[in-house]
Order: sequence, then structure tokens, then C-alpha cells
Amino acid sequence: MTRPEYQFNHSDHIKRRRRYRRRSFLATLFFLAVAVAVGALAYNLYNLSHVTGRPVGATYHQTIGGQVTTKSAYFQFSDTQAWSYAPGDSTTTELTYLLYEGGLPVHSLTVYINQTPLDSNLAVTRVLPVQIKNGNSFMFEGDISPPCSTLYGPSDPKRIKQVSLEGADFLCVPDSPQFSTAVGQVGGNYELSLRRANGQTANYIIIYHNLSVNPDPSAFVRIMKTFQAL
Repeated sequence: MTRPEYQFNHSDHIKRRRRYRRRSFLATLFFLAVAVAVGALAYNLYNLSHVTGRPVGATYHQTIGGQVTTKSAYFQFSDTQAWSYAPGDSTTTELTYLLYEGGLPVHSLTVYINQTPLDSNLAVTRVLPVQIKNGNSFMFEGDISPPCSTLYGPSDPKRIKQVSLEGADFLCVPDSPQFSTAVGQVGGNYELSLRRANGQTANYIIIYHNLSVNPDPSAFVRIMKTFQAL
């Protein structure tokens, strides 16, 4: 019986080995690059979360003399406690901050930058009357107003409409059980034109909600006394 003959192509074998080594080398480089990138990202996140005064998200905190200053690209305010930035409720032009009491969010502050929200988000039950001081901060013209529901008669439809209290115009929601306030300029309304540090102006709309059963808005009043455009 004739024995089968096998031919071995030495040249093809060498080419296959070279291709295999080349692919292995490229795969190794790829995984090394991914590992370095992941390590660098983890290192940066660690530093951001452990260094005081470094930016985290859209805001950061700086503590000086017992006062915690919260800063974003457009404004800053100070309080004796740190307000937490709420990224899930925020965008680049709508920034929301929460102040917790007993582990629960009690105070909610939303600042709209160059944006007018829907009436359902803009309508409140009260107004905090202010005048603009130095072009970039506020001077108080009184306390937070009474509920705007007092401006509706017994037979008036309880619909959202523009009203005026303490000399400032704002959108009133008369039948809301929640304590909510807009900052309103006396002789104007809730659209506050403030001068930024670069000399340009931006429009600010500031809305506050108290989420407790027995609302105390003193924390909101405190931070508005220190609010400043940046």
C-alpha cells in the first residue's frame, strides 16, 4: 500500500505565527491602555471626593470661619450647613440644592440660569421681595409674603395666574399645600438680571420649596442674604 504523502508549507506556518504574535501584541497594548485609563479615572475621582474645595459635579463647597460656601459657575451662597447638589434634579441651566435635617431633605433650592421654566415649576405660594444690590446680590425689602391665596375671592377659580405681593410680581398657585417661594424684585418680577464677574449679565430665577410639615424658611432667607452672581 502506498503511504500518503503530507506536505508542510514552512513559509505559511511562519506567516501564521507572525500574525498570531502581532495580534497578541496589539491585544496586550489595548488592555494595558484600558487599564491605565481606568486607573487614572479612579485616581481622579478619589481626589475629587477627598479634597475640600475641589469641584464635584456642578458645584463645590469651601468652609471658612464656620461658614460653608457653595459655589457653581454662575453664583455662590453661604450657610452654617452644607447644601447638597442634586445632580439627578439638575441640568447645566437648572441647578437644585437640598438641605437635610435628620437625614431627610427639608429645604430645596432651584436656580434657573437664562431659562424660564414651565408655569407648573415657576408658580409658588409666596414671594421674597428684594432689590438688586451692586448689580450682583440682593438687598431685602421685607420678609417673605403671606400666601398668595389671600388674593383670590371665594368664587375665583383656583388657577395659576400672575399676582403682585410686597411690590413684586410672580406666578401664584393658590391651592398648593406646600410652602414655596420665589425671589422677586420690587417693581419687577421673578426674572432677576445680575451682573457676573466677567461683566456680562445673566437672568436668574430662584425658587425655594420647604418639604416639612411645619415649614421654617429661615435657612432659605440666610442663603439669600449671601447670594452673589459669579
